[in-house]
Amino acid sequence: MAHPLEGIAERLKRADENILNVDSEIKRFLKETGNPEVVYRELKAVEEFRQFWSHQTVPPRFGVLISEILHHYRSALDNLVWELLRQAGHSPKNPNLIEFPIFGTRPTAPDKISKFNRKIEGVSSAAYTIIESLQPYNAVSQWKGPHFALLVLHDMNRFDKHR
Repeated sequence: MAHPLEGIAERLKRADENILNVDSEIKRFLKETGNPEVVYRELKAVEEFRQFWSHQTVPPRFGVLISEILHHYRSALDNLVWELLRQAGHSPKNPNLIEFPIFGTRPTAPDKISKFNRKIEGVSSAAYTIIESLQPYNAVSQWKGPHFALLVLHDMNRFDKHR
């Protein structure tokens, strides 16, 4: 019998494979354009790099590869919530609303609190506490740590799906 988190682990493994793939494709692309790197401490080199790339077209394939990475990471979080529900023996009233919530600001209005709770309705109180503690609005600084990474993932994935 497969481990309950095996599917999640496979998604993360695939995302890691995609990261290596896009990294190698970007390196190859940069080498082919003749402008492979910039030393960030040299302002002149940074400006030359910016000028060069302001006139280049990035291959659409990069967006597709990055989209796959975002999808796997986001899906792994959502699958985790489903596994937490399964472990709690809960069947949600509206399965289409279930997902790992990611909120940049603390929900204070009743409708926002309800929206947050609907996404993880039925998880154990321990799981709820952990999920809530990981929310970006709990970060000491919105610009560092896993809290911010979740918000970046959420925003990039949403942007990719809807635009």
